[in-house]
Amino acid sequence: MGIDGRNFLQIRGPKEVLDRLQETHVAFRTNSSLMEDIRSFFFSPDNCTYTRNQPNLLQIYYIFRNAPIYEYLQGLIAEYPQCWMKNEFVSEDGWNGVWIAHYMHGDLEIQEHMWEELTIEDIAHRTDFSKEGLNVC
Repeated sequence: MGIDGRNFLQIRGPKEVLDRLQETHVAFRTNSSLMEDIRSFFFSPDNCTYTRNQPNLLQIYYIFRNAPIYEYLQGLIAEYPQCWMKNEFVSEDGWNGVWIAHYMHGDLEIQEHMWEELTIEDIAHRTDFSKEGLNVC
């Protein structure tokens, strides 16, 4: 049994790069079969939604299992260093987080933060938050 969650990934960059990312389902060059498996599952049109409200913004809604796939996103930003990426996630057990990455003067800058909010069960059933602690992993 694992933890399910959903992500909202924003990628800002040149229109041509975002067009390529959308067409290839955010593929990048890799020799790793794990990275290819991640791309083919999480970023396939069957498992995510691609949105373009602006020419320089690609938004992707996708799921995850057990943990966000930051290793994949780091490979993606390395392949497309002219982009800025922000991934927000929420899990069924109350964990939320944000991961922001971009290159500055040739160096990869990553910001990451996690926090705990209410679980699905807390939202649906709890009425008195003074009696018990929150459901913590």
